[in-house]
Amino acid sequence: MFMSIVQDNAILLFSVCILWMHIPVSATPDMQDKQRIRFTSFNIWSNWRDRDTRLREVGIENVITDTRPEVVALQEISSEWRECQMFVRLSSDYGIVRWNETPINHTPILYRRERLKLLDSGYEVFNVILDKSKSVTWSVLEDRNDGRRFIAFSTHLWHKANGAESDAIREGCVRLIQTRISEVRRKWGDIPAIGGGDMNSTFGSVAYAAFCSAGWSDAMKVARAKTENALLCSYHGYPVKGNDGRYHGRLFPADRNRSELSIDHIFVTPGMVVLRYDMDVRQPTLDISDHSPLVVDFTLSVERKGRKVFFAGDSTLDDRQRKPDPPYASWGTELEKYMRDGNIVCNFAKCGASSKSFLADGRWSQMLENVGLWDFVVIQFGHNDQKRSTEFYRKYRNSTTNGTYEKYLTRFAAEVRAKGGIPMFATSIARASFGEDGHLVDLPDTEEGENLRAYADAAITLAGKLNVDVVDMNILTHTLLEKMGKEEALKFFVISTGMVKDKEGKPVQDVTHPTQAGAEAFARLFIKDVCNRQLPIRGLFRNADQ
Repeated sequence: MFMSIVQDNAILLFSVCILWMHIPVSATPDMQDKQRIRFTSFNIWSNWRDRDTRLREVGIENVITDTRPEVVALQEISSEWRECQMFVRLSSDYGIVRWNETPINHTPILYRRERLKLLDSGYEVFNVILDKSKSVTWSVLEDRNDGRRFIAFSTHLWHKANGAESDAIREGCVRLIQTRISEVRRKWGDIPAIGGGDMNSTFGSVAYAAFCSAGWSDAMKVARAKTENALLCSYHGYPVKGNDGRYHGRLFPADRNRSELSIDHIFVTPGMVVLRYDMDVRQPTLDISDHSPLVVDFTLSVERKGRKVFFAGDSTLDDRQRKPDPPYASWGTELEKYMRDGNIVCNFAKCGASSKSFLADGRWSQMLENVGLWDFVVIQFGHNDQKRSTEFYRKYRNSTTNGTYEKYLTRFAAEVRAKGGIPMFATSIARASFGEDGHLVDLPDTEEGENLRAYADAAITLAGKLNVDVVDMNILTHTLLEKMGKEEALKFFVISTGMVKDKEGKPVQDVTHPTQAGAEAFARLFIKDVCNRQLPIRGLFRNADQ
């Protein structure tokens, strides 16, 4: 809200530090519950008409650090707020969504980087001519614990008093928010959403009803538990600067201090389980803003117990088309042994497949039909993309790292996300091709071709651009095989068995496809890597050493 004129007495910042009492908010989350996420919405009261941010920044910062939310939806972040040191200090723990915008973003989002990963974001002013401070900021966030994604938004709606014209403006703002969230879901799948802010609208208002009619729920009404504070009004009027040079706030009288008069709200979509709803009405909080922060603890629900891992790749990832031939195995199939109960491997990898043929043959679309919300899709191509030695390979398999290979992987990642799934890249396992010096060599199959490492590097670079996790199986297996030495390393591949013969009856020199022992070793490399690097997929597997 816009603010009335207050006295302009100066005060030293250290006095605010002395006065602040660190009293934790009542809805402290259970730290043992790794699935619980805290969302806070807070209009921190701008500096309109000389409301000095220096007098209040330590208090605002303490509200955030005391309650330790994973996501903070902020409103009224004016240019003066940006000049204070509060956000510099908070940046050690929090990332800030859409901070550097023009016009400046008054509704940014903070997210705790240790817990959450930012995947996508956007920002829009509702009407630049009408009011540049009223806007919406949205983000797509990933829980680093398990890879589940959700949308979070912060907004501040038109502020003028009630009336048909103002109601229509606020309703239009809500419709725009819903349109932007729908666009995000077309890109990232039907992932759940949570959002809040100063909506300048009470329960039952036109703007409030616009959220409800679109399938959103008021977090307070669907919360499994709520505190007594939740039944109070979120807006309590402007703190007043006293003769002591400090701001002092107070709650409204009982007849005006009711939740149905609140103008701050948090809404959620299906897929969000609201565990607890609270409002911070501690006296130090009342002294620093005209709005009380709303605090919601939630989890992301999944109807089924387990989750699925899909594999898209070649025969080194899946050996089923070669069975019952005993020499052949694959590290993707071996991963099934390490899956925790309830989780499922769906292996669509195909013998001889490249990124090009996997798409052209319809294998990709067949797999994609089965991908659901928060399912993982591990994509490994390279062995057959590399091949150029025959016309068949050049026409139906080969892709180049500076063109079609990146194009196919980019499409795969986008289409998995559009289904609500989680794409991952895995680079191709190394071949056991040893040179005369006893070290591995990585050569293209033709002079104009590219070696296998080139495809691994391309996948890693692209993963960085697309914000996709990648496991470098190429370097992991290369390092292992080098350490083992030629004699022992070859035992991990079909060449060592002598069981596969060519047309002339001679043993095939196959240093690409692993045996059972090789596949098991490579699967353990994958699991250890995702666990060591704390990638979200790690929770689906048992310890590889067990």
